[in-house]
Amino acid sequence: FIAALDVGTTTIRCFIYNDNVITVGEATEQVTLGTGSFLNVNTGLFADPSESSHIAETVENTDGVYFIPAFSGLGPPVNDYQAASGLIGLRPSTSNAHIVRAILESIAFRVAQLYTCTISETNFTFSVIRVDGGVSRNDFICQLLADLTTLHVERSDNAELTITIGRLGYVCPVEVAPYLQDFVRQCTSLRHIRDNDEKDSAFRGMCLMITVNPVGVVPDFIFFCDAIASWANPPTDLHQMIQKILLGFKNQVGAENWRSFIDQFPTNLSERLVTIFNLKQNQNK
Repeated sequence: FIAALDVGTTTIRCFIYNDNVITVGEATEQVTLGTGSFLNVNTGLFADPSESSHIAETVENTDGVYFIPAFSGLGPPVNDYQAASGLIGLRPSTSNAHIVRAILESIAFRVAQLYTCTISETNFTFSVIRVDGGVSRNDFICQLLADLTTLHVERSDNAELTITIGRLGYVCPVEVAPYLQDFVRQCTSLRHIRDNDEKDSAFRGMCLMITVNPVGVVPDFIFFCDAIASWANPPTDLHQMIQKILLGFKNQVGAENWRSFIDQFPTNLSERLVTIFNLKQNQNK
């Protein structure tokens, strides 16, 4: 049912569904989550994240300042999750603009590094990078990412596209559910959002759409599992909605395939699902 191969920095998971083999290559890094919060909240240099782009462009370079974006450790190819963030190269001539530029550059360089890892370990050919979320509003980062990768960078008109899709599903699930397979993978971006009302409504919409069109989520169900594992304390009724979907998926694929499926989850994902949604208990029912 599932074959999982760890190839250097990229995890490739192979799903066989209706005789079609679906492969997924992933290089994951939470670089924007902690770095963006630090830059926006802790430094107090600006009120809106989009302002940082203009600040960075007021200087030609970082004046030798470098920032290590490791609030959640460093992912591929370093894979050191004990690493810590830091500013290097501060001197009397360093200005706020130099620091802002160094931090923004660090985000683009880390994404470009993940891209380099991916193309070095797969035979995929990329022509575009699509971005959403708060960082997609930053012109400086998007332009630098395009320069570093020589790829076209596309950003959605709505920076929080996944939340919008989830909310549409919450309001009109019957109308949106037929298109679930086209965007279910994007729900992984919800894992980078802290528990709040926006995340709540987006997940309720996703759950309602899956209830209407359960087949639409089957090929990419692991992405949904990855997203729901980001909850720290989901509301009771939402918790029950998600548990019902997990149990329904298990019943749909059969107990043996279900066990094979969850056995291939990364350890940290399995542990989160067990802790939050009692996945093992659901498995044995």
